[in-house]
Amino acid sequence: MKHIVVGSTFALALASFSSVAFCAEALEFHGYMRAGMGINADGGKGACYGLGSINPFRLGNECDTVIEPTFTGRIASPSDKSAWGVTVMPKTYQRWGEVGGSSTLKTEFGQIYLFGENVPQLLNGRIWGGKRYYQRLQTGINDEFLENLDGDGVGIEDMNFGVGKFSVAWHGDIYGNASTDRFATLSGNTISARFVDVKTMPEGSLSFYGHYRKDSNRDDHSTTPVTTAPEANATTHFAVYHNLNGVLGGSNLIGIGYTSYENDKDVFDITIQQSGFVTGAKMGWDAIARYRKNSAKNNGIDSTEYAIGARLDGQLSGPFRWLVEGGYNHVSPSQGESQSMWKITPTLALSAGNDPWSRPTFRLYWNYTSWSDSVTNPYRWSSEAQSVGRDVTQTSGSTIGVQAEAWW
Repeated sequence: MKHIVVGSTFALALASFSSVAFCAEALEFHGYMRAGMGINADGGKGACYGLGSINPFRLGNECDTVIEPTFTGRIASPSDKSAWGVTVMPKTYQRWGEVGGSSTLKTEFGQIYLFGENVPQLLNGRIWGGKRYYQRLQTGINDEFLENLDGDGVGIEDMNFGVGKFSVAWHGDIYGNASTDRFATLSGNTISARFVDVKTMPEGSLSFYGHYRKDSNRDDHSTTPVTTAPEANATTHFAVYHNLNGVLGGSNLIGIGYTSYENDKDVFDITIQQSGFVTGAKMGWDAIARYRKNSAKNNGIDSTEYAIGARLDGQLSGPFRWLVEGGYNHVSPSQGESQSMWKITPTLALSAGNDPWSRPTFRLYWNYTSWSDSVTNPYRWSSEAQSVGRDVTQTSGSTIGVQAEAWW
């Protein structure tokens, strides 16, 4: 039996939220979860593989358990048609091979924040404050977040200016890690803004994202710089994305981003993603191409990365489906050898519906990955992948596994 470790604060918060939800006009319950298990070709625990900073392709390559049930209660509805409430999300995230992973799921608050939505004085926008998932722009096939500012903060979002919706927020690091290293999490502040849904054509729109983060080299109790702390840096980020629906029965995303990490590197990103579904063929697809140029500062090593991959997902009969995913990652540093990795994952599945996004789904997969001789450590997110004594000169690996996934 698995046990979920939950502190007294968590239990009390859920009890309080339950009493509030009972009185609320509406209680929404949604969330996400995935869990699985597998064995690698050498008989050890299932292994996952990756290369470089661009996420590897995820089908059959997720060595973790994620549970994110989310409860939203609207507790006040004034006569101006606005609604005010609270969102609570207890979260479990555990990688295969982590201490306690076989019998214990560690739980924390992934989100807990207050909000007021559809506020006329805020141009029908939404005010929020607390800890939340914020500004997530995700590429599903490799589970990569092109934009992500999760954490604590306060902001106003989706104010409708007619030509688009504007959001602004202030994010801060309010919790440290002083028990282990008082400089591990020094304070920093981020100001973010976005302007989305700017129409370019009937089914197309532009989105603009930006944020500026300034770290600190002072601890929580000092007004003078801490000489033994990491150097204070600033991060500047800008990106623009174009979404176009109705392309080959699906949607298309093109994105260009630039991020400058002070005293570290500049990063230039290009993303092209296309997904769709053909009802007559009972088949859907998701394809992506990623390019990243890392320009190092202070005489560092530059690198160029790219990844390309696609997934096909078709219906056999009733709930039975077939999937196959292939992907290729490549890294070329300015010094040293280039590195490459490719994978292929044929899969059988049972899903609660007739399209690729039907959930829940249960998968049986075989993941085969091969990498170049220059790749010294392809194992990612599976700390026990090498516990079976595999040869360090090995250039391929495979995992047979099962996985359950759902969102609601």
